[in-house]
Amino acid sequence: MHVSTLDFTKGDICSINRLFDLHQFYTKNGDLQAADKIRDLLAKVMDGEKIIAFCGHFSAGKSSMINWLIGADILAASPIPTSANLVKLKASDNISFKIFYKDGAVREYKPTDSFGHFKQYFKNGESIKRVEIAYPSKFLPKGAVIMDTPGIDSTDDAHRLATEGALHLADALFYVMDYNHVMAEENFLFTKEMANHGKEVYLVINMIDKHQANELSFDTYQKSIADAFLAWDIQPVKIFYTSLKEIDHPHNELTSMVEELRHIFAKKEPVPLEGSLRLVMEEHLRKVSEDQEMRRNELEQILSSITVEEQNHLEADLKQLQEEIEIKESGLQNFRDQMIADIQEMLKNAYLMPAETRELAKEYLESVQKDFKVGLFFSKKKTEEVRKARFDFFYQALQKTVDTQLSVHLKKLFLSTLKQYNIQPFEIESQVQKLTIPVKNEHIENAVKPGALVTGESVLHFTNEVADNLKKYVISISHNLLAKIETVLLETLETELDGIKRKHQERQHLLSAKNELDQMDKEYKFVKDQLLTIMNRENTQLDRDTVEEIQTIVYTESQVNGIVEEPLEVNKENKEPQNDQTKTVKKASTGQSFAFHLEQQKIIQKLERTAELLTDIPNMDKIRKQLIERANRLNQKQFTVALFGAFSAGKSSFANALVGEKILPVSPNPTTAAINRILPANDEHPTKTGVVTLKREEQMLADVNEALEKFDIDAKNLEEAVSIVGKITQRIERKQLFQTQTSFLTAFAKGYPVFKHQLGEKVTVGLEEFQQFVALEERSCFVEAIDFYYESEATNEGIAFVDTPGADSINARHTDVAFDYIKKADAIVFVTYYNHAFSKADREFLIQLGRVKDQFALDKMFFIVNAIDLANTEEELQDVLSYVEQQLLTYGIRNAKIYPVSSQNALKEKQTGEKHGSRFPLFEQDFYQFITNDLGQITLQAGQSEWEHAVDRLKHLIETASTDEQMKEEKRETLRSEKETAEQSIRTYTSSILKEQVNEELKELIYYIYQRTNYRFNDFFKEAFNPATIKGSGHEAKQALHQAMKELLHSVGFDLAQELRATSLRLENFLSLKLKEIYEKLLQQLLKINGNLSFSLYEPDRVETVVFQNELKDLPLDLFTKALAGFKNTRTFFEKNEKKQMAEMIQAILQEQMKANLAKNEAALSTHFTAILEQQFAEMIEQIRSEIAEQYEGWLSILDDKIDIGHLKNRLNEVELLSVNQS
Repeated sequence: MHVSTLDFTKGDICSINRLFDLHQFYTKNGDLQAADKIRDLLAKVMDGEKIIAFCGHFSAGKSSMINWLIGADILAASPIPTSANLVKLKASDNISFKIFYKDGAVREYKPTDSFGHFKQYFKNGESIKRVEIAYPSKFLPKGAVIMDTPGIDSTDDAHRLATEGALHLADALFYVMDYNHVMAEENFLFTKEMANHGKEVYLVINMIDKHQANELSFDTYQKSIADAFLAWDIQPVKIFYTSLKEIDHPHNELTSMVEELRHIFAKKEPVPLEGSLRLVMEEHLRKVSEDQEMRRNELEQILSSITVEEQNHLEADLKQLQEEIEIKESGLQNFRDQMIADIQEMLKNAYLMPAETRELAKEYLESVQKDFKVGLFFSKKKTEEVRKARFDFFYQALQKTVDTQLSVHLKKLFLSTLKQYNIQPFEIESQVQKLTIPVKNEHIENAVKPGALVTGESVLHFTNEVADNLKKYVISISHNLLAKIETVLLETLETELDGIKRKHQERQHLLSAKNELDQMDKEYKFVKDQLLTIMNRENTQLDRDTVEEIQTIVYTESQVNGIVEEPLEVNKENKEPQNDQTKTVKKASTGQSFAFHLEQQKIIQKLERTAELLTDIPNMDKIRKQLIERANRLNQKQFTVALFGAFSAGKSSFANALVGEKILPVSPNPTTAAINRILPANDEHPTKTGVVTLKREEQMLADVNEALEKFDIDAKNLEEAVSIVGKITQRIERKQLFQTQTSFLTAFAKGYPVFKHQLGEKVTVGLEEFQQFVALEERSCFVEAIDFYYESEATNEGIAFVDTPGADSINARHTDVAFDYIKKADAIVFVTYYNHAFSKADREFLIQLGRVKDQFALDKMFFIVNAIDLANTEEELQDVLSYVEQQLLTYGIRNAKIYPVSSQNALKEKQTGEKHGSRFPLFEQDFYQFITNDLGQITLQAGQSEWEHAVDRLKHLIETASTDEQMKEEKRETLRSEKETAEQSIRTYTSSILKEQVNEELKELIYYIYQRTNYRFNDFFKEAFNPATIKGSGHEAKQALHQAMKELLHSVGFDLAQELRATSLRLENFLSLKLKEIYEKLLQQLLKINGNLSFSLYEPDRVETVVFQNELKDLPLDLFTKALAGFKNTRTFFEKNEKKQMAEMIQAILQEQMKANLAKNEAALSTHFTAILEQQFAEMIEQIRSEIAEQYEGWLSILDDKIDIGHLKNRLNEVELLSVNQS
């Protein structure tokens, strides 16, 4: 394709130049994703396209709406997921169909009359990148481009990324939502993100034909939508309310939407590219930041030990430390030089030979002359004595002078030095303190010059030489002491020097880190400045060479490298079957519905009359009581039907259809926040009255704190909680992040003044007030349960309907409540919406149903696909049913009984008597057949069994009474012996083996829990850690990681708790089965002793459901610090092996936590079921022992008493006639 520059305005040329420069920039810098997006924008500008993207949840009607706008059935439109890749439709005079494959291939398919066989390509997200279609449009102008995207709620990361990655091309965004699912949190998060990116966001509330004006005015509904988006600070350009099903709907704004689309496409001025360019730039800068992030984190960690102010003084600190190093390194030599200089100075100034000492020196010199002699007699001895005396006088005088002139000053000098250099060793200081300079004889004697005459000059020379000798000696002493000081000083200096050098090295390391960080900031700023410069560049000149280069860039990718006559198969293994078989809808049973109530009344009358006839029969009191108790139970028998499903699945509508009147309010907003029971009316509770049980104060506080936990807050009481809620609603960012919790908390704060004095009470209400308690969240959040009494065909059958909180309730307590109903309910009905996929909460609930489905004697589960009136064709309906069946199979639910119905039309049918195609009667016929035939027969058979037991007892009594008088004593002995033998047989039975069996079963069950939960870890990890949840960089990414870690812990912990709940049921059934086996075995043994023994039914008591907490969700995140530290940035996390490595590390930690948790729960379950086993075993043995005792006592008693056997036989005849007369 070649485009002339004449086709462009100056604004276009300016945009093209910018885009071209940006493409070169991104390509040069290796960001090929950004380059591709710029290339797409270049193509958009070159082709003069305006693009509007249609986004939203799958099954919201995006594809159907685009088909309607085009005026042809092009896109695959179905209530089940269809679009798996981007589809670009352009209004054109010509028809074309191009497929862009991920391997770079581009195929163009020749147009045909129908696009039906092309629709398979829209579902293939594995190998196809995008599809481009050109087609004439019914409503849109030529050149208009509309983009269809995969559902943003897809569980496939690639789908969501494909949607978000293509939105840079959109000039406007039309976000389509199903009427019933506007309040889904993903809607707010996605639209807010797009608005933040500068996109014009339009909201389309589709399928408003579902609205029921008698339930909620449309104005009120519109206001609730506007308020909800305003609460998230989202201000759409416009909100359109549409219906493709009822084009003439009074509130349908399809026409207005088309006008707005035309207006957008008709604008001549180009839509500014700044938002898209900034989006691509931010993505590139994020990559730059991510590339730096690991090193930046390391550098910031290095610098975290000092303040910013200290960082700014690093260079000055280094300079100062360098000077200190130089001083220390020259310190030892300086010390020696200085000390020697100081000693020399001291010696120079020392005055050692004052006049008195010189005179003594002279006298000493004279005494050593050869001719010195004293006295005439004994002169030699006297001479020596005088000579010695003169030496001693001179020596002592000299020593005294040395002590005062040298020793004292030298000691002071050394002590001063020790102090100055902080030399600590005590032995050196002690040596200095003891320092003396003893004058030695040789210091004097060596200075004497033999033969020298004693003159003034010779005396002076002598004294000077003595002084020099002494000074040399002082220097020698000083050198020895200095050597010791130097050794210590050297160690001290080296230690100090090492410390300074180490500090210098640390500061150098810190400075290097700071400089590197500064350089990163400069590089980041440089890149950003370059991009901003390019984006702000005004270049209106476009030469031919540049145009040709641009055209090469733009159109090479779209170059068709194959034209295909017929579409090829994509994923043959996933191809729809070509036969005519469709999902077989469960048909109603062909047999007549069992007349349960008539049979029930017959059994009740038979039991009551038999009890009456046995009144005067001895030893039949216990049998009479059992018959009366069974009759009362049958008379009061109530079948509980539990309704489950996510909010807006239509549970309330379905319940209304069952009872035939709008009892429960129907709303597209979450309503059922409490347990609502619809019960048969009675004398105490007339029809259309109810009893509301309000939560206790501590229960309400627990629920409030569970919601506050998301905000890291805990309230001490409800008054404080109200105050906290007021502050939370002002924290926009947290409020938006946890909108579901915020909604609950806001409702609590609003309703608290009304209900604070009624908490824990029961309130009697009428229909209107009951509906307010159900529908208004400021009321319903205070409700624990509501019993509403109503007279209808269903309730008159003895059926109680329980409308449970949605499977996605935020209240953790509801999980235990739900499981209790799964376990105890007579029937379970799961309701899903026709065009709404199973949510994560639905999935987890259905998996739980799959875990326990085989634990019930009867298949009591019914699966309802509601709102089939939305189906466009029977084929589409069958596709949906097949999809639901396949999903249920995935969740472990085989042979599911699936019923497609329209609750809305069913209610119309019951109220008007007209047919509206609800298919509800098919469900009701099977449902009531199950209630009356399957469940009813069990209860009736139990009653019949009790009656037959009573008849057997009466017959055996008559048989014993008929014993011949001669045989009675022998009979008595036989009976007494039998009774003793029977009691001995009973005593041989203990619970020890059963305990071992239960614990072995428990151990095996726990082992498989660990295996299954471990197996699901990767799925949970993928849901928690994916591109939709881990975004941004730095602190934002770390926060996202922590939130994802919490979500993962919650998911794994929830799964573990659910597995434990299922295990408790399995263990309960295992125990019940084993007790019944022991009961039957013991009975067989007793019947061998006496075949006339008769025993009543053994029915172990139901065990109270064990409550399990999600303990893993409260694990400290510190446990996973090392694992989470492996995250560097989002790009390397998802594109490289980091995600897998982190998953493996986290799983290893969690495995240990799971083992500990399971070991703890295994011990608790063992203790719990051991206690139950002991109790039920004892009760079973006591029941058998009691019945044996009663029968043998009766037989022995009747052998002693004279009784009218004819009377007994008459009573037996009357009793047996009861059965004959009723047949």
